[in-house]
Amino acid sequence: MPAGHGLRSRTRDLFARPFRKKGYVPLTTYLRTYKIGDYVDVKVNAAIHKGMPHKFYHGRTGKVWNVTKRAIGVEINKQMPAGHGLRSRTRDLFARPFRKKGYVPLTTYLRTYKIGDYVDVKVNAAIHKGMPHKFYHGRTGKVWNVTKRAIGVEINKQVGNRIIKKRIHVRVEHVQPSRCAEEFRLRKKKNDELKAEAKSRGETISTKRQPEGPKPGFMVEGATLETVTPIPYDVVNDLKGGY
Repeated sequence: MPAGHGLRSRTRDLFARPFRKKGYVPLTTYLRTYKIGDYVDVKVNAAIHKGMPHKFYHGRTGKVWNVTKRAIGVEINKQMPAGHGLRSRTRDLFARPFRKKGYVPLTTYLRTYKIGDYVDVKVNAAIHKGMPHKFYHGRTGKVWNVTKRAIGVEINKQVGNRIIKKRIHVRVEHVQPSRCAEEFRLRKKKNDELKAEAKSRGETISTKRQPEGPKPGFMVEGATLETVTPIPYDVVNDLKGGY
């Protein structure tokens, strides 16, 4: 079984009664007087299950803010852990570029997307509707569906040791055409032209890309030697101002 995370998990030693302190609860526990504003220490008594606080507050000090018949209202400072919300840690991730705030350009809505096109998911923080999860921001996917105001994008996502295809719908404000296949389309067009030219000449060519070979050889000319010797010191010439 995996590790439990219940309300009283991992409290066997935390809530254990001290040595020779088991048994009935002393009457002084019930006869103490608490007033609003007093400082109290929370110390769980495992023998009394009613009104037992959470294990987080065990051993902490707080301030009394309410007194009831059988309970004490205690105000305790608690540092909340880091949030893991849907839009957490996106202040800089979704920030608009410099001088790019304001209205959305009309070209965003006038672009034509077709099934099979590659698009880049780029979140526009000004448009909250149809905003994808922060995981997909900056990733490239393939269009698999086109609706009235959204684009269905298929994106690869690594989950554990496998890669699965996730299909999401994103509004058109959060996508833009990708240039990832631009070089491929240009090379494809150029190869078709080369094949047509070769066919007209009655030749057969290969359009496979080859790795760059070694650089061509060349001759290194012999360097001319130049003997450099120090100039002898001349006192008279130095007094005249030197060379």
